[in-house]
Amino acid sequence: DGHVYSLVTLRATYRGPGDASAFSDLLVGLTGDDQRNYVDFHCREIPPNDMFGEPWAFSGGTVEGAFCLEVPASQLDSATVWVQGDPGDDDSRRWWAIR
Repeated sequence: DGHVYSLVTLRATYRGPGDASAFSDLLVGLTGDDQRNYVDFHCREIPPNDMFGEPWAFSGGTVEGAFCLEVPASQLDSATVWVQGDPGDDDSRRWWAIR
């Protein structure tokens, strides 16, 4: 159906109070020139080094792992990847170009 799996590997250090899980506390996505967001929880595959398997981190703790994105192949050349630190706050979103 013209979709491909794309991996986004992140290394994240938690700097808040208590503890946090990168898998549940970060939202990872890709936006193509079709102006649609493709997010990590739509992927039907489990990538190697899946972020889901990473332990929770306390302040100063670092985790590294991959998020899987299922996207139309036609969108990869024009896409930007983003990570949102608070799933309810679009202002916490940070963007990167794909290389």
